[in-house]
Amino acid sequence: MAVDARLVTDEMISAAAHALGAFLTPEEKGAAVIPPVARLVEFSAAVAVAVATCAVQQGLNRRSVTDVKAAVEEMIWKTTY
Repeated sequence: MAVDARLVTDEMISAAAHALGAFLTPEEKGAAVIPPVARLVEFSAAVAVAVATCAVQQGLNRRSVTDVKAAVEEMIWKTTY
């Protein structure tokens, strides 16, 4: 969404998986296979940045973006009470 990619490629899915994997600790005995919910915003943003960066690198973005991380941050919904 941040870069308005035309489609999702295998490379984008791979980038998402690698970004998500960075939040796991498989070397620990009994480690979780998914990131903790407490870090949902953090790992969601990391995945979004990885996928958006891949889209830009592949020339699939329909929105001109010079700073992918900032574009993703702008899209994140933040609760205010």
